[in-house]
Amino acid sequence: MDNIYKVMINRGGEPYSTTKKVDVISYNNEKIAEVLQAPDLLLTISVKEVKKTGVKELRKIKMDELLEIIKNAGNLFYKDKGDELSCSYKEWVNNVTRATGLPISSVENSGKVIQIMAEKLPHAIDAQTLEGDITSYDTYMLKNGMGYVPKGEVLGLVTPSNYPAVHALWLMGVGVKYPLIHRPSNNEPFTAERLTHALYASGIPEKSVYLLPGSYELATKVLELCDLGMIFGDERSIAQYKNNSKIKVFGPGNSKIFVDDGFENDAQVYKLIRESFMRDGGRGCINVSQIVSTADLSEMMNKLAEDVTSIEYYEPTDRRAEIPAIKENTAQILYRYVGSHIDDNAEDITEMYFKDMLVRNENQTTFLRPTIIKLDYKILKKSNYKHPLWAELPFQYLVFVDKVPENDFEQTIKNTLTLSIYTDDKFKIEKALKDPTIKKVYVKQPTCNIDPAEPHEGLLTDFLYTKKAVRWI
Repeated sequence: MDNIYKVMINRGGEPYSTTKKVDVISYNNEKIAEVLQAPDLLLTISVKEVKKTGVKELRKIKMDELLEIIKNAGNLFYKDKGDELSCSYKEWVNNVTRATGLPISSVENSGKVIQIMAEKLPHAIDAQTLEGDITSYDTYMLKNGMGYVPKGEVLGLVTPSNYPAVHALWLMGVGVKYPLIHRPSNNEPFTAERLTHALYASGIPEKSVYLLPGSYELATKVLELCDLGMIFGDERSIAQYKNNSKIKVFGPGNSKIFVDDGFENDAQVYKLIRESFMRDGGRGCINVSQIVSTADLSEMMNKLAEDVTSIEYYEPTDRRAEIPAIKENTAQILYRYVGSHIDDNAEDITEMYFKDMLVRNENQTTFLRPTIIKLDYKILKKSNYKHPLWAELPFQYLVFVDKVPENDFEQTIKNTLTLSIYTDDKFKIEKALKDPTIKKVYVKQPTCNIDPAEPHEGLLTDFLYTKKAVRWI
């Protein structure tokens, strides 16, 4: 008898079966599950069903009731033992850990993040709505007399496999009454499946949330057929959507920390950098990828390199694990990419303390050691800040550029999702705040701290809703 776990297609609360499927393979090349693949025709039918039924059913629910449903779904997601959802919370943690290679503690933390987002959604929506009036989503009117209306009816969603906590972000879409057609990653469909079932069990109208796993081509069609779309991915995945106003893109963060003169030996700065670098396997767009400083950070980067290379390589399912496992083929690609760009102007600092970047433990599980690169600022500038190593990579990877001239600091911190700026210079803080290429500015705080009420690559409510002039006779 076949006991392999199956991730089902869910057509608005109804399981849908098909013979086409793909396997979910673990970090150590074991089969975890089968994911049924939705045909294109089902997507077309689903969009019609949502527009016919799901929109009406979701938008007739009052905001107070809807937000309570989502809060209850978050609690179910985090605590349910398997009676109402597709599997127990423990099974979900195990499946995601094996699928992603993330340390088990990071996966559990992601589950808590999703639960907190669901609980704090009223606060988040209130903060992202003009005049803080969430009843505007019931009345389509703001207190100032302007109309406030959805830009479309159906939201298409394509989510990644790198880090399960990203699923917390799309809850706001449902929270402001957008029905959803969701194509999850085939490499980690478990979080999307569990959250969908939690929403059903808590009373969300079933025809307002569809889960359609499928091919890359299906992901493209989800974004084409739905009125608006959201996609998470790397540069290659999102490139075609960057200038498409109907698609909200969540790409690499290239999050940075700026360290000003006088703080190069500060213990709090070291703690800030280490946490932002290592937390949750370094996989998130809010983990720091680049350190910029006008000071000489040689001592700090060597201390950090010695620190992180002393960490043991435990299996991800071991609670002591801090470094993620990674599939062999992916590890080889990243290993070759970094190695091919190391030269006299780009030094692998960690190599002095732990020579091999590609690591296998006693179980032959593959890891990439946390890697710290020192890049010459003159070379970075000469490349127009597009040096191949000046990048966000999907492991614990960090590039230091220090001794940056004061006049060039502003250029070096651009194009950043989260900038943590460690300075007492109000002029530099103001420069960062005014820079439109920097999405978040944290003063002396880790880049990986997140508040659901804050803009994350802009306000999601601005993407989903528009203001309209209204006059009454």
